[in-house]
Amino acid sequence: RDVLNAYDRLEREISTSQRNIRSKVRIGSIYSVGFSYMTQCTKNYSMVNTTDELHVEYLHPEEIINRILDDELDLGIVSYPPNRRDLGVIHFVEEELVVVCSPLHDLAQLHHISPAQLNGQEFVGFDQGLRISRKIKHALRALKVTQRVRMRFDNIEAIKRAVEESNYLAILPRPTLERELLIGTLCARSLRGSTLARPLGVIYKKRRPLTPALQKFVDILQDVAETTRLGTQ
Repeated sequence: RDVLNAYDRLEREISTSQRNIRSKVRIGSIYSVGFSYMTQCTKNYSMVNTTDELHVEYLHPEEIINRILDDELDLGIVSYPPNRRDLGVIHFVEEELVVVCSPLHDLAQLHHISPAQLNGQEFVGFDQGLRISRKIKHALRALKVTQRVRMRFDNIEAIKRAVEESNYLAILPRPTLERELLIGTLCARSLRGSTLARPLGVIYKKRRPLTPALQKFVDILQDVAETTRLGTQ
């Protein structure tokens, strides 16, 4: 009887302690996603999940991949997610890439821009080691556009500031321009005849299946991205 009573007490104590455990959901994200989606996503997640701690870090894409594989992150949010055997990918949005300029630029007066109108223009671009830089270069080459890149940066915020203060152009995802378009410091124009887009995806280590908490985060991220996409149309 004493042994059974002790066993019952132990079961109750373990059950109570498990209910009080807060697991950490570790997310690594590229910087631009933080401005476009992450603020609203973390807010929504905290409202529906009060038992888990959400930890978000903003990192370079390659660092995110490495830390996922080293089990230092649970999920990573990257653009142009890699096709690798050791990584699972959940695609959640494709962002239109648009031509960006200051309101004083001649092209700002147009509703749409043709590829021919980009020839001879000067650009602010992404660092050549970034996948988005190579994708834009190949897409413009297919449209017979030669980029004259005068400045390069590894993040979208720096590119936006450079365009605001110069007569240069840039090609950026439309959702990352929401604030600047609202206050009128930048203009965004679609490129006629182009299907340029930046795919975003959630990556995770294939040998570690998604927990219910991680799947809930992915679901919320997809909802926020869809709401944002509809709002920019």
